[in-house]
Amino acid sequence: PHQLLDVCHRLEEAAGRVRADHHGPRTLDVDVLLMDDPAGNRITVNEPDLTVPHPLMWERPFVLIPLADLAADLVPDPPSDSSVRLVGRL
Repeated sequence: PHQLLDVCHRLEEAAGRVRADHHGPRTLDVDVLLMDDPAGNRITVNEPDLTVPHPLMWERPFVLIPLADLAADLVPDPPSDSSVRLVGRL
């Protein structure tokens, strides 16, 4: 997982992203949303510098809408009622 995160950071840097403010504007933001192991099983990562999937992923339209556009089959069943309503609107 950390090798993939490193690739994401290199892509952002190549696009000119400067990490000045953690929640500030970004020229490019590449995130690891979901991961599978080599056998195709969904995995989770809970480490200080990487959490996959992000615990608030299902509450963020700016994550769910592009994910549904690119790969709707990757959007698993949401874990909460609010997420069910949100995903239903996609």
